[in-house]
Amino acid sequence: MRKYYAWKPATAIIFAVALILCFSALTQNAAAQVTDFQIKSATIHNPGHIDVTVQCNISDDSPEGLYVRVSILDSANHVMDSQKYDWPSGITEIKTFSFIGIPMRGEDYLVQVDAYSPTYLHHFLQATAKNEIRVFTNGYQLTLDVPPFISNGKTLVPLRGVFESLGAKVSWDETKQEVTIIKDEQTLILPLNQNNALKNGEQVVLDVPAQLVNGRTMVPVRFIAETLGGTVEWDANDYAIRILTGLGTGETGGSELQ
Repeated sequence: MRKYYAWKPATAIIFAVALILCFSALTQNAAAQVTDFQIKSATIHNPGHIDVTVQCNISDDSPEGLYVRVSILDSANHVMDSQKYDWPSGITEIKTFSFIGIPMRGEDYLVQVDAYSPTYLHHFLQATAKNEIRVFTNGYQLTLDVPPFISNGKTLVPLRGVFESLGAKVSWDETKQEVTIIKDEQTLILPLNQNNALKNGEQVVLDVPAQLVNGRTMVPVRFIAETLGGTVEWDANDYAIRILTGLGTGETGGSELQ
C-alpha cells in the first residue's frame, strides 16, 4: 500500500517561511548588485539627432546582467524611438545611445531608461533632452553660452555673441545699465528691463525689453537685426533662426519669426 506523508502544520509553516526568506534574500542581493545607474547626459546635437549617455555598474558576483531599453518620448509621452541593450555584469560601463531622425517639433523630449533583470527587478530613470533654438548668421551656426528663448511671443538672443558676428560694435555702460550697438550708420541704445530704446536718437518702443540672463544681455532678435539692415527667418524644420545681412529688408523665404 502506498504511503503518503502528511505535513504537520508547524512543519508546513516553517517550510513556507524558509522559502519566503530565501526568495527575499535572493531579491535583495540582486538589487544590491546594481550600483551607479544614471543618465549622465541627454543632448540634442542637431535636428533629429539625440544622444543619451547612460552609466551603470553591476558587481562581479552578480549572477545576471540587465536588459536595458532607452526610449525617446515626446511631450504627449508617445514613444518616438527606442533602443535595447544587454548590460553585462562585472564592469562599470558608460554607453551612448544615438537616435537619428527624431522629428523636431520645437519641444523638449523625455528620455526614459528601463532596466530589467531576470528576477524582474525594475530600475527606472528619466531625464529631459532640451530642444534649444539654434542661431545662424549668414549660414554659419553660432556657439552661444546662453541659449535663445521666447518671452511674450518674442525670441531673445545673446546680444554680443550674435551681433558682433554681424560686424556690429557692442558696448556696455555699467552705470546707466544700458547697451549700445553700432553698425554702419545705425546706433541703438537699449536700457535693461525697459521697453523704450533709442534708434539714431529717436525713441522707439520694444515689445520685450533687453534682459540680463546668466551674465548675458538678451535682446529681441528681429528688431535688432532688421534695424541693423539684416533679415531674419525662422526655419521650423531645423528649429533655427537664420540672420542674413547685405540683403536689404525683403522677404527671404522663411516663415515669420517674432
